[in-house]
Amino acid sequence: LRDDRPFYGLQQGLDRTDRILTTIPEMAARYLDEIRTVQPHGPYIIAGYCFGGYPAFEMAQQLIAAGEPVAGLIMIEADAPGGVTLISAPLYKRVGRVVRRLRVRGVADSAALTFRRIHRSLRFRVWGPVRQLIQHRLHLIDVRLPAALRDVMHINARAAEAYASEMQSYDGDIVVLRAEKMLPNRVYADHLGWERYAEGTIRSIWIPGDHEGIWHRPNVEIYARQLEAVLDDAEARAGVGHVSLNQSTATRGHELTLNEPRSR
Repeated sequence: LRDDRPFYGLQQGLDRTDRILTTIPEMAARYLDEIRTVQPHGPYIIAGYCFGGYPAFEMAQQLIAAGEPVAGLIMIEADAPGGVTLISAPLYKRVGRVVRRLRVRGVADSAALTFRRIHRSLRFRVWGPVRQLIQHRLHLIDVRLPAALRDVMHINARAAEAYASEMQSYDGDIVVLRAEKMLPNRVYADHLGWERYAEGTIRSIWIPGDHEGIWHRPNVEIYARQLEAVLDDAEARAGVGHVSLNQSTATRGHELTLNEPRSR
């Protein structure tokens, strides 16, 4: 971004010292507390990348409920509930993939890959909920969760799943920045599903690259120019100077970003 747009990032759990937040509303409230130390009042521009779309959406809702103006809400490769649907490939294609894998990797490597996928699935579906329950109980008696039991990605996935059932419509506009290269075996909604949650206008802007490739050159330069145009437009309509947050919340003269890991 331009030199006159300082960038701040908001992300929980990386240093493994703070209490890990396990719900979207409490994440949003914590982030807003941090943002208010830089910009006490709106208008704000908020954006979220990937999982960060959920906290960004909730932050905008909490700001509006508090009577604070939101100049813009930006979703960067962040899909709403039901915005991306995984479809199973036909049996003959799945068999073909297995045969090609055996031919390229051999039996031992293919078996190891299969076991790793089973292990990841068990970690998420079984161990993830157990870990969250343990953390919650330990927090009630003011005991810090051991580092070995913390897994932010799985906690975020569970938080997103719970939040999806309680999301309310957002009384405002949403801009969606989308990667041009999409994953196979998936059906993508027109605006990654956010059209179901926006009472105002919604538009999508395409970014070259895939979900993570948008951060690499030369794609990132194009992405930055597109994001700047969105921010400039939001600021002009709001009649203010700099404002942004990636999960992004913009502040006058400052930009803040929320980047949370999430399985897709």
